[in-house]
Amino acid sequence: LLLSRNDLHRIPIEVGLCTRLHALYLDNNPNLITPPKQIANKGTYGIIQYLLRLVESMTTKRLDLSQQELDSVPLEVCELDMLDTLILHENGLPSLRKDIGNMTNL
Repeated sequence: LLLSRNDLHRIPIEVGLCTRLHALYLDNNPNLITPPKQIANKGTYGIIQYLLRLVESMTTKRLDLSQQELDSVPLEVCELDMLDTLILHENGLPSLRKDIGNMTNL
């Protein structure tokens, strides 16, 4: 899937359902926030796994993003207000987004 050189801000999390996707090119999208750069740097497999976790969390209400090298909680995570469990350990987060306060089921 070639999405390079666009003005994309977000990749829909449903792209995570494309588990047979072998190549996802997102370079030269300077305003891209989803997936976060730490995830995008992991390549196609890392991106798909991240997005798939987000999709699955909508059903399981549990999201484990431990050891993802995140430097902030991604905005799309804060939008998953149905979550009752959010695991973020071993990321080195310096702070949390105030938006996490909207996740009232945690």
